[in-house]
Amino acid sequence: MPEVISPQAPSGIAAPDSGTPRPPGGGGVKAKQKKKRKKRAIKAIIAIVITLAVLGGATFGLYELLRERMPEVSILTDIVSRGSIQSMVTGSGLTRARESESIVLPLGGTVGAVFVQEGDLVAAGDPLYTIDSAEARKAVDDADGAVLDANKAVADAQDAVEDLREQIDELRGQYEDLTVKSPHSGLLLETLRLREGDGVAAGTKIATLVDEDVMLLTLYFSYAYQGEISVGQSAAVSIPSSMSEIPGSVREINYIRRVSPEGAALFQVVVEMKNPGALTAEMPASATLVGAGGERVYPYEGGALEYSRVTEILAKAAGEVISHSLMDYARAAQGQVLLQLDSDVNDAQIESLQKQIETQQRQIAELQKRVAAAVETADKARANLDDLNAFAPIGGTVLTCSLKPGETVEQ
Repeated sequence: MPEVISPQAPSGIAAPDSGTPRPPGGGGVKAKQKKKRKKRAIKAIIAIVITLAVLGGATFGLYELLRERMPEVSILTDIVSRGSIQSMVTGSGLTRARESESIVLPLGGTVGAVFVQEGDLVAAGDPLYTIDSAEARKAVDDADGAVLDANKAVADAQDAVEDLREQIDELRGQYEDLTVKSPHSGLLLETLRLREGDGVAAGTKIATLVDEDVMLLTLYFSYAYQGEISVGQSAAVSIPSSMSEIPGSVREINYIRRVSPEGAALFQVVVEMKNPGALTAEMPASATLVGAGGERVYPYEGGALEYSRVTEILAKAAGEVISHSLMDYARAAQGQVLLQLDSDVNDAQIESLQKQIETQQRQIAELQKRVAAAVETADKARANLDDLNAFAPIGGTVLTCSLKPGETVEQ
């Protein structure tokens, strides 16, 4: 049955119900509760209706506003089909190869073999032809010869510079030779008389230096005493001029064979002794030894004393005397300066040699340029010779080839 909604009664007063009897025993209370629930439902429905009305009004207003500004749109429909879109472009022009190479003969010659002809397909590096050229071979030989000649010229100039430098080193070394020093201690004899400013040539003997601290005496003994004399054996040296005897010892034994006028075979014994200060060379002396049995052993004859060391002092360089300490019988210590020379000749020679070196070095620089040019020419000549054996620089089709085996071609 439809529900009718009437106007709402005042609060707390029930509307009269004339047609419905009241149930007995509390039926009035239940009726009141039912009416209250019904009122609350009516209020909720009204609120919902009002809310929907507001929302509906707003929606309708917005629709009306937009509907006036949007243009009318008509919708078209059709059946979908699948296919492709094609277009055609037409034009005209000239076609050419993307890459091409022309081979030019570097030199003339005789065609040997031809490996291709027009229309052949070739890959990069395939042989094309060979040409024999005496001119190309001669150009390579001549260029190689020029390189060798230029290198030899450079080597000769470098050798000349090295020789000049050695000469300079030798001259500079002679500066040290201008100072003459005593090689060992000893006594100066046979000294050259010099004054300041005197010239001395290289190789000039300026003195004799002797070691007089130790004297030597050479004697000869019969081979009958060969086994009784040994190195280091004591000896008694007698000096007749001073009627003195000096102790000594055997320094060396030389088993030579000297025959005396009487026919006796003799060997040599050298005796050494310290010089007490009164001994000198060429002083007569003799010595006796003691044999294995204690008997004295005498030499065949006496001898003469010698210096143990004799050195000739020479001037190694030429120059003028600045100072010297040369005097006969003067003692010299080892390393003592005996003669000081000066020489301007060495300075002039060194300067001249240095100028020659500079000239040679400039010549070497020019020769090295000549070598570089010769090498470049040789490389080009060899490249031209190699180009006579042609290979395909790229892959493709041979368009033209006019070479024929055996024919002579020119560059």
